[in-house]
Amino acid sequence: MARTVDRDYGKDFYAFIDSHVPASGYTAGYAAQVVRELDEQDPDLLAGWLHRQAVTLVYEALQRRATKARKAQWRGIEGSVFRQPPAGETPPVNVSELPLEDLVKDPAAMRALKPGFRDALLKAQADRQKLERSRGVPPAPDSPARPGSRDKA
Repeated sequence: MARTVDRDYGKDFYAFIDSHVPASGYTAGYAAQVVRELDEQDPDLLAGWLHRQAVTLVYEALQRRATKARKAQWRGIEGSVFRQPPAGETPPVNVSELPLEDLVKDPAAMRALKPGFRDALLKAQADRQKLERSRGVPPAPDSPARPGSRDKA
């Protein structure tokens, strides 16, 4: 189909939209309706506008594809961390399953944590201990006081 060279497809397209679609509150169904109406009433406008938008549409499709591939790659990486180790190997420690007290008592584990996470972890432990004290729950017998805290072990 030959497109009109001197036609302003953008202006004409948005004029069509303004006259056929409500200003707000529309749903995805309106997009299909606009395409059908343009295909019936002004196929040159539909083809011309799509051609004008082709680079943007293709770029967006490529970006969605790349994002999907990155997400799939990350899912694979995350899954590999928690997979079962081969026979004879020690399974990786899932830090989220360790009691705070056990994690805080292990200096190597604490050093391995990022500083912001380590600080948040120590604060969470202190908050939990404070909550337990306010509820009258005695501290665990092997729960040492946090260095620098007023709690006695």
